[in-house]
Amino acid sequence: MEIKLLKQEGSELTYQVKIKLEGDMLSMEEQIQGLVNQIGQTTTASALKQCDTDGKAIEMQGERYTSKGAQKKTIKRRMDKSK
Repeated sequence: MEIKLLKQEGSELTYQVKIKLEGDMLSMEEQIQGLVNQIGQTTTASALKQCDTDGKAIEMQGERYTSKGAQKKTIKRRMDKSK
């Protein structure tokens, strides 16, 4: 299984996906779902960057709003014990 971002032109992303269909139907479906989820996560991250502010103050209706800018954060994932 492999996902590769081939190019990004403005707001368009082009991916290459390589998957080897092996095993029973359930295994193949899980592999496909995993790849689709990876593409979704990567594309959503790019979309969020486009919508993110550059850290400059924003003024609306006489109020000034500021941001700390981009910050590196660690996210802990919950382990699903039902599988």
